[in-house]
This record gives sequence, structure tokens and C-alpha cells, in this order.
Amino acid sequence: MFSISHELRDFVTENTFVCMSSGKLADRLFEIADRIDREHEACVSHLQHDKMPLISVIPDETILTVHTFQMGNGKEPAWKVLEEAAEAYNAWAIVDDAMNGPERDEFTEAYVDSEKEYLADEIADCIQACCNLADRYDIDLQAAMSRCEERNRERGRYK
Repeated sequence: MFSISHELRDFVTENTFVCMSSGKLADRLFEIADRIDREHEACVSHLQHDKMPLISVIPDETILTVHTFQMGNGKEPAWKVLEEAAEAYNAWAIVDDAMNGPERDEFTEAYVDSEKEYLADEIADCIQACCNLADRYDIDLQAAMSRCEERNRERGRYK
């Protein structure tokens, strides 16, 4: 099996001038490499089992992995998407008002940061709910996102 940690160890060994001055740096690099290997093995393991799906999204250089789970029956998963979208909208309204509203000068940076974190959490909840719904019906989100991107390109939304 391919091992990132072995490649990194080889690099560190071949480039000892970088790490000899700081044993902590080498230790940290090895620790990171081992963690990457463990996570890679876990992802491969999960992807090989249909019961633990992972849905990965790659916007630019960021990789987001969503571990899905099932909840409720009937319409509950679809309602959860609506609920989380409404909560994300409400969080956005608070952030937008704090950053762009007529009283924006009255809000502290700490308050705005706190509200942005709340918005981020609500967006994450919304993504989780959407991924859970897609997983429930075995929807290929990668294919769906490719079609979405193509539609957006056709509409001139990417620069």
C-alpha cells in the first residue's frame, strides 16, 4: 500500500540539513505523515463498505468529507434540509446586518466573528442534511455537482 509517511521520511532523511537543527520539526513531520496515512487508510476502508459512505467535495484546493448518517423515516430527511437551510438564512441575515447594515459601526469585531462562526455552523448543518438525503437515495453527488458546475459555467457564473 502507498504510504505517505514513508515518502516523507525518505525526504527528511535525504534533506537532513532541514531537520537536523530541529528534532521537533522532524518529529512533527513524522506525526503528520502518520496521521495522513491513518486517515487515508480509514477513507479507503470506508469507501470499500457501502454502509459507511463518504461524500467528498473539492472546491478549488479544499477537500471536504461528509460522513453521512440516516435519521427518521418518511419526509423527515427532506424536512431537515429545509430546517437547516432556514437556520443558515437566519444566521446569514444576522451576519449581513452586522457587516453591511446601517448600524454596522456599532458591532464589535468579536461579535461579527462570533456570528460568522454561527453562520459557518449552520452552513455545515445544511450540507450535512443535504448529504444525508442524497445518501438515503443513493444519489451520486459527484455526478450531480459536475452537472451543476456545467450549468453554472453555461450561465457565466465562474470567472
